[in-house]
Amino acid sequence: LVNLKEIVNEHFNNTELHARAFLLLVDGEIVYEQYGDECDSSTRLLGWSATKSLLNALIGMRIQQKGFSLNTKINSLLPAWKNALHLDTLTIKQALQMSDGLDVDEVYFPGSPITNMLFVNGTVDDVITKAITNGRRKKGENCFHYSSATTNILCQSLAQSFTNKSENLNHVVKLFRSIRTRSFRLEHDINSNCIGSSFGYATARDWARLALLYQYNGMWWDEDEIIADPLKRSNRIFPEGWVDFTKTPTKTSRGQYGAQFWLGGENDIANGDDNKDAKLRDEECDQIFPTRLTPKRDWMKNLPQGTFFMHGFEEQMVAINQGGSGRPSVVLVRLGATKEKVLEWNKDKFYKDVYSTVY
Repeated sequence: LVNLKEIVNEHFNNTELHARAFLLLVDGEIVYEQYGDECDSSTRLLGWSATKSLLNALIGMRIQQKGFSLNTKINSLLPAWKNALHLDTLTIKQALQMSDGLDVDEVYFPGSPITNMLFVNGTVDDVITKAITNGRRKKGENCFHYSSATTNILCQSLAQSFTNKSENLNHVVKLFRSIRTRSFRLEHDINSNCIGSSFGYATARDWARLALLYQYNGMWWDEDEIIADPLKRSNRIFPEGWVDFTKTPTKTSRGQYGAQFWLGGENDIANGDDNKDAKLRDEECDQIFPTRLTPKRDWMKNLPQGTFFMHGFEEQMVAINQGGSGRPSVVLVRLGATKEKVLEWNKDKFYKDVYSTVY
């Protein structure tokens, strides 16, 4: 671990990066942990868009409970959409994979829909209204198009699958209690709508604990199992196959996106879908949604093959490698307030160097 300590120390010593937390877990055990920027292991840190992956967990748990399925149509859950015929084919699966075709671009400037949703209007309801008004773009439902609005529509759908707000809140709390986390906080808007796209807080250790749930394929311990047998996990939180679905490339994402998780390594760059006749060429989707793959994320290809990860603004990173074939399982957590547009930072090299100490 000497090299790892040097790599991470150098990273934290660059105070312009505002690195706040770093954890590395190998086969479920913390092998290195460091904090900066006046933070420590008890500090709740904002995940920004890493929160989208938390929503994946809440959806997966709801499907395990038979509350709905991947093929459930969202207009059956959202009362405001029942008469919106142009949205009558949109499913939970499409929204999870960011291929809903909704006309809301992920751009940030004063007055943009996403900026207003997060910081101005104080509610996500306008996003739903806009989706009903604008509908879809031509063929857009077959295109990967990353959007925080889509995640918040999923939040609304999840909430509406319960009979009341109390049940929805209990569902969220149940996830946190199931994996023994205490620090998670999810912000809501003025209408009590969960803002699952952007405003989730937790300690670095609890972000890592959420990652372990995926490393363990959606299984966790019951209370009496941890003492009896640390390897035995019988509490199924996600349905079987959920993690495999989560890290399966969405078509036309150039192999970079699964279901509310980003993907590292070289995947099916072209489309991520075996049905050749059903594919839209990436170039067509680029024309429909010009901002859908900006900024470029070529650095992700250099992560270890099989990496899938939560990622957020200012370089929030919670990465998972499940191991196998003689390779250890690894969870990497890096949280901070790094302004990439202000400072040139070679994060490609940083992650390569960290993983080189394990693999």
